[in-house]
Amino acid sequence: MKKRLLFIALTLCAFAAEAQKEQLCKVREQNSKRKPIANAQVIFEDAPAAISQSDGTVRLLFQTLKAGEWTFKVDINRAGYELVNEKEVEKVKLSADGQFGVDIILARAGVVDSVKAIYYGVSNKSLKAGFEREKTKLRKERDAARLSAEQHAERLEQLNTEYENQKKNLDDLSEKFARVNFDDVDSVYQQALERFKAGEVKKAIDILEAIDPAKRTEAIIKKGVFLDSLYAIYQKEKRQQIANLRLLADMYSATFDPAKAESQYDQLLRLDSTDLEILWDAAEFYQNNHRYDKALRSYPLVIAHPKAEDWQVANAYGFIGEMHITTGNLPAALDAYTKLFERYEKLYRSDPKRSFYKSNLAISYSTLGSVHTALGNLPKALTFFEEYNRIEKELHEAYPQNVSFKNCLAISYSTLGSTHTSLGNLPKALIFFEKYIELSKELHEAYPQNVSFKNCLAISYAKLGETHTSLGNLPKALTSFEKCNGLEKELHEAYPQNVSFKNGLAISYSQLACYYRDKMNDLAKAQPYFQLCHDIWKAVSNQFPDYQEFKNNFEWAKNAISVLGQAADPVYQLNQRIQNEPDILAQYQLYTDLCDTLRRRAAQDPAQKTALANALNSRAWTGFFLKKFAAVEADLREGLALGTENKYLPSNLAPALLLQGKQKEAMQEYKKWKDKPFGEQGYATYREAFLGDLNTFEKAGIIPPEVMPGVQEVRKLLEE
Repeated sequence: MKKRLLFIALTLCAFAAEAQKEQLCKVREQNSKRKPIANAQVIFEDAPAAISQSDGTVRLLFQTLKAGEWTFKVDINRAGYELVNEKEVEKVKLSADGQFGVDIILARAGVVDSVKAIYYGVSNKSLKAGFEREKTKLRKERDAARLSAEQHAERLEQLNTEYENQKKNLDDLSEKFARVNFDDVDSVYQQALERFKAGEVKKAIDILEAIDPAKRTEAIIKKGVFLDSLYAIYQKEKRQQIANLRLLADMYSATFDPAKAESQYDQLLRLDSTDLEILWDAAEFYQNNHRYDKALRSYPLVIAHPKAEDWQVANAYGFIGEMHITTGNLPAALDAYTKLFERYEKLYRSDPKRSFYKSNLAISYSTLGSVHTALGNLPKALTFFEEYNRIEKELHEAYPQNVSFKNCLAISYSTLGSTHTSLGNLPKALIFFEKYIELSKELHEAYPQNVSFKNCLAISYAKLGETHTSLGNLPKALTSFEKCNGLEKELHEAYPQNVSFKNGLAISYSQLACYYRDKMNDLAKAQPYFQLCHDIWKAVSNQFPDYQEFKNNFEWAKNAISVLGQAADPVYQLNQRIQNEPDILAQYQLYTDLCDTLRRRAAQDPAQKTALANALNSRAWTGFFLKKFAAVEADLREGLALGTENKYLPSNLAPALLLQGKQKEAMQEYKKWKDKPFGEQGYATYREAFLGDLNTFEKAGIIPPEVMPGVQEVRKLLEE
């Protein structure tokens, strides 16, 4: 009997071993001649957590997955280290030979960022030199009369746009270079990248051009047809040449030669447009380099590819949505993001245990929230962001050590805070921003060398400061703004060439400047901060003359400094008092003083008519809520008579007449203006502005009961 039981036990063990799928991989240190790392925890879906041994080996035992099926990374961590090849290990197809197919590469914390800074410096210098080279060529063509002045100006504008786009890519490009593991690339790739890192960019390109990776890839593809028995070798060689081609394209981009960079991928697609990996690489390159026309042709080929997995199809729709958002095609973006959501919802329902499907479902909710925000549908956006947050909370609770899930949860709180701010729910916004900052602090403290976490913490302090300011918690607002500024200074000092960090520092200075000017009325403290943000925005505006945001910010700072010099001006002082006055009746009286002052000025200087028209409109708007409808009409007619451009005067005259019971005159104004463009987000025409104002007046309870029938008639007209 005992022997029989032993036989049954052995049989069950054998069955269990057969049911499990073992996969072996190594955990190694980046650029260390394949040095193993022990005691790293590795968790992939469908397999229990495993620890790397002294030789770096990790034994993953998959419970239900079989060879040819995909597994997705849940978490990889080792104290004092960070994951280098995140992209490669995020999703892995199980092999039949027991080898995992990819090793896990770690680097000591901070190493990647320090190397990235070196690559960024080289790339930035090279890009700028290439830009100057192309500008010189253009100037020579103009001077030789091969280009007219108009053609030169047009070509120069195109050149500036290309440079601006390439500059935005430098951070990602430097990150990509910094994450290369020289232990896993061929000698040509390593030699070229080492030359690049040393600043010898032309030599690096020469090395790659000498082997002509596109030509080698073509030869391998042709040869591969006859080498089915050596398929694995053929694939490895092909992947290596494609990697060399990618590197060459990236180096062309870094030298401001986008046409050559693009031609590498064009050539690759001509060689083999049926290879899914090539299609995906090309689509990604075109998107990252702002060639959206080619990217929007490539991603549908990925979607239609017979070997494309469902999650790859979903991701392709996500990238299509990103491009439509960037180009302002919001309906197309909504369509693409809806398809992204539908596919991940289906995948998640088919296998709810898969965190990869669940996390991407969360992201799809976030994308829908973002596009509805852009469309002005804030209540709908809020419902999607709440789902995003709900799923991220579940993921973080299930995998508390997973840094990515924790970071996504922090971001979800930020989106909720921003949406509640836009909806006017400031107490709720504060709660979510406080949760955002709590998680951001934990991430930064756990990974102090991670630049992204540090930048997110700075942004979280800025948002918290803005919310405390709106709620009147001024000491707390100042503390938040100062902490944001301190972090932005550190980021800028560590990465002085990073334009995004420069802009972030300028914004933090502007927040401190506005705080001291608007809330503390301390112009002496405000002035140095205005000067600091002015100087940064002036520099980046000169560097990127076609980037409108920098130009607008520079003009704003310049104007703010100019206004500070006029601080003794009674008009300035009245405006400041109005901004800080909570009582509406007191505001109305201050507007009366302002209008009287500006009338006197306009009598001497016609240029003051615009300011007077604005002041009259502001007093009229305040008068609505005091039910001074006749005075409102008088102010608006006086403003209109000045003959200045002010779209708010006619938008307010119609309801001023309506609320006095002047139904016939009001209807004439509504009919006259309702279909004319108004030109604000959410208010394409005056029709939307009129309806929005009627809703505001109704909520405020200022509509006299006797004119309600007339209001309903107007609503009917506007809603036709």
